[in-house]
Amino acid sequence: MRGTSRAIVNADHFNVSRNMNRALLPFLALVASLSTHLALAEQPPTVPLRFDGVYQAHLGGGSQSLYLRFYPDNYVVAMSYAGPPEDVAEFINRSHFTLPQGKYQLAGSRVTFTTKAARGEIDYAGTIESSGITFHIHSRITDFASDEHFVFHKELFPDSVIPPKTANQHLSTTAQAKSGDGETGGER
Repeated sequence: MRGTSRAIVNADHFNVSRNMNRALLPFLALVASLSTHLALAEQPPTVPLRFDGVYQAHLGGGSQSLYLRFYPDNYVVAMSYAGPPEDVAEFINRSHFTLPQGKYQLAGSRVTFTTKAARGEIDYAGTIESSGITFHIHSRITDFASDEHFVFHKELFPDSVIPPKTANQHLSTTAQAKSGDGETGGER
């Protein structure tokens, strides 16, 4: 009888161990998955964010474009303008305080930020790709949202910047290019 009870205890111990291992497997898989995800998020993007030019997205069917300029210290400036990238490079900078600006976060190939301007805030969430950056953009001003692809243009930036008079006119027409209401004041 003594040998039988020892066999039952050993069999019960085996069943408990096997059931515990089954219960731990999903937990261990989750831990491994999270560790891999965190390690990937800490890695730099395969295509780096560029600071030596501007990213441009054409808005609607018109000539209006949305431009983004990124800085190495996580600063970003946005601007709507109907001119070419080389014209924008003359005055899209962080010292032009009327332009929407913010701080971006970079995690792998994901870039997110919110620009702030006098009229409100715009949220951007995007993925850096070899062809540029695709952003989901959401206006907290008008609740308008869209997906836009920005293409990079390498540009030289001047040392001192005096924005042309036409920049303010173009800043107020972004909403008209997309929604026709003119209420976004240079951002969507």
